[in-house]
Amino acid sequence: MPDEKSLETAADPANARYDVSVAGDGLSIKRSVDTNVALAIVQLIMGGNPMFAPAPEVGSEAFLPRPQAGAAITPATAARPTPGRMSVRNFMDESGAKLISAKIVAIGAYLRDQEGQTEFSREDVQAQFRSARETLPTNLPRDFQNAIRQGWIAEDPRSKNQFYVTDVGDSALASKFEGLRSSPGRKKRAKKARPKEAAADNGSEE
Repeated sequence: MPDEKSLETAADPANARYDVSVAGDGLSIKRSVDTNVALAIVQLIMGGNPMFAPAPEVGSEAFLPRPQAGAAITPATAARPTPGRMSVRNFMDESGAKLISAKIVAIGAYLRDQEGQTEFSREDVQAQFRSARETLPTNLPRDFQNAIRQGWIAEDPRSKNQFYVTDVGDSALASKFEGLRSSPGRKKRAKKARPKEAAADNGSEE
């Protein structure tokens, strides 16, 4: 018939005893340990922290062995590390944008794709120009109008002074603004007529 001590141990797992054996390379040890020591040994073997702690309840999550070191970590067990982010400078360089209006599109796409900001303002664009160490445009309202005329961006009718990149703007980004000149430039002025030619042609422009 089991004694009172045996019945108490069976009723309280925290007081249970465990036989632990270590053998190898000329060493052989066998000991009977309590729950705390047994759990610490299991945690150490499984790659966890072998710190001694109050015995958890048998059957609870804390009682379960920790995952082995190097095992795959899922969102259920730990937050995923943040992937490397692209700077606005890198984004603009990769976009191939040379015109100010094209850079506005690139910045709008950067804010959307990298920062989760679906709309942007002129102030947002100015801030990103500074962040990219770009020279601030001297006439940003005009450059915004040029981007709108190209169909690259549009103003949100429900939010004044808030803009977004259109499908046309995304297509221009995907093509790296192929075919666009680096600056608008001015139309070449007609060469002045030589004195003899001017004397021969005194008519006005039609």
